[in-house]
Amino acid sequence: MDIRGQGARRIFVELADTLVEGFDLGAFLDILARRCAGLPGVVSCGLLLAGLGGAPAAVGASGEPARVLGRRQLRDREGPGMDCLRSGRPVSCSDLERAAVWWPAFAPAAREAGFAAVHTVPMRLRADVIGAVSLFRRVPGPLAAETLESARAMADVAAVGLVHERIVREKKLLAERLRAQLDGRAPAGGADRPPF
Repeated sequence: MDIRGQGARRIFVELADTLVEGFDLGAFLDILARRCAGLPGVVSCGLLLAGLGGAPAAVGASGEPARVLGRRQLRDREGPGMDCLRSGRPVSCSDLERAAVWWPAFAPAAREAGFAAVHTVPMRLRADVIGAVSLFRRVPGPLAAETLESARAMADVAAVGLVHERIVREKKLLAERLRAQLDGRAPAGGADRPPF
């Protein structure tokens, strides 16, 4: 997928457009993952999204193998997405054959799923890392710098959209809570916070 020109504009608008009625976080993460999976040299993509307090809380994927690997990272607390969320830096493994030292559960599972390499970039808004985007390859080796740059750009635009959507959602929840309290229909206290 070439993300220059008209195609790029459509993709970036799609990734920034989170202020729609009935916004679906899971579907949005899957769209981002599918767009990233279409980059040159990438066959699949998985995402981890940090929740409140930084703990990973959501998974998006371009397909079932990447989704299973994302859930495994959440369960086992290891893998490139977890490392990227912790450090805030890109994590690259050009050969998953050699990665069992770092990721004893993730690396064999990724190889079994048919992946030979993974490159993960942070999803950030300024200094805040809100997620990790893992780009999987079927062959060992690095990704082209342009591919990594494109993935970072898509992840950053999506992060802006997600944070903006969260702010708007929190304001709506607060307004509803205040309205209910003023109407005497609800006890003082907080409504549940959004998942991220």
